[in-house]
Amino acid sequence: KGGLDPNEDTMVWLRAELVGMEQLQRLRFMRLVTGLPLLTPDKVITISATKNKWAYFHSCTSTLDFPRFDSQEKLRYVLAEAMANGDAGGFSEIERNG
Repeated sequence: KGGLDPNEDTMVWLRAELVGMEQLQRLRFMRLVTGLPLLTPDKVITISATKNKWAYFHSCTSTLDFPRFDSQEKLRYVLAEAMANGDAGGFSEIERNG
């Protein structure tokens, strides 16, 4: 859902990054996106296309606002920055809405 085709490069690269993460990093990603440490069978994550240059987590709605990228290296950098700042409230709805 959310405007990004599952087969476009950005989504392929995002899945590759998630698969390549260590388990603890994937658990952090899940917590940032869903507010839960694990993906339950009934939970759906929406990856929504954004024109912003950063990724934003919305754990209340299990949504990740994610820009399109022209390289996997840029995607990796932006995802890492968003996750690094996510625990402190940055790059999330808390930061955006004050």
